[in-house]
Amino acid sequence: MPAPLRLALALAAAALAIPAPSTAGILPFGPRKGSPFTDDAVTAQRLLDQGLAAAARGDADKALAKFESLRRQCARTPQAGLANYEIGCLHERSNHLVAAWQAWQLVVEEYPDSGRFAAAVSNQLRVSSLLFSTLERVERGLAEKRDLQRLTREEIMGMMQAALRNARTADGTPESAYRLAGFLQKYGRPAEARDELLTLAAHHPQHHLADDAAFQAAIIDFKSSTRRNATDADRERAIDSLKDFLTVFPESEKAPEATHRLALCRQAMFRSLLDQAVSWENRGKPAAAAICYQILGTRYADLASANPELTARIAAATPPTPPSKPSAAPATPSRPRTPANPLDPVIR
Repeated sequence: MPAPLRLALALAAAALAIPAPSTAGILPFGPRKGSPFTDDAVTAQRLLDQGLAAAARGDADKALAKFESLRRQCARTPQAGLANYEIGCLHERSNHLVAAWQAWQLVVEEYPDSGRFAAAVSNQLRVSSLLFSTLERVERGLAEKRDLQRLTREEIMGMMQAALRNARTADGTPESAYRLAGFLQKYGRPAEARDELLTLAAHHPQHHLADDAAFQAAIIDFKSSTRRNATDADRERAIDSLKDFLTVFPESEKAPEATHRLALCRQAMFRSLLDQAVSWENRGKPAAAAICYQILGTRYADLASANPELTARIAAATPPTPPSKPSAAPATPSRPRTPANPLDPVIR
């Protein structure tokens, strides 16, 4: 037999002698036996207990190592959420505030049912408030920039806003939102400050800061309406905001000031409309001027009534109201007349 043929037959026999691979050791969906990645609840609980014991002894490094191992190996177990929470606490004790905040954010996003959601959000708010306080001290020259842990003002505000979104109804949220609004307004972001204030007032109407938050939101609109380049839309928005405040919080101690500022806004809008009406008249556009006069007569009749000439112009620009037609009485069906003689036919 030729040598090449003998070699081919030998290789074929060897191939037939090799047993087929068993599927028992193949895990297409999940880790192999002995892999460092497992969802074993027993392993997760053991690592959690070891981490908690190390933390109780004051061995932060060992506790952090156990919690990190739990988070990596048993990410889909309930204990992983508890481990992330404890990791945040350990980072906070070491004054690594950014790492702590991020660990608690993992609890909020990935483990909301771990039983640590509210505590994680509360811690986020506390850390964000601490960073705000540090920012204030740095800007007053009472602290070093390194105390901000390389965070910018915008990043600190973003952390606070994220924490507020996580827990709009958590304890302490109104105070944090009010403080954040103050910072946003201070650093040239009045629109965002207004949104935070209105959200506070809407979600916590019984809180002692609710009326002041709504008032401050209206004041932001009022200041916007008094700018040199303010438009009629700015003035109308300020009027609406102040009216809304007075409607919702009529007994507030801020009501007199709101009433005064509302009067100023209405006077400014009144003058703007009057100037527009005169301008349209001077340009030979009586139809456009008539629209302005009609608005003055409809929304600002109390201010226009002090000027007889203006009142006359408003009356001339206002189309006469068509006489109301008397409503027709509903037709009543004619009732048959009973004849004198019951034998006569009924006349309809």
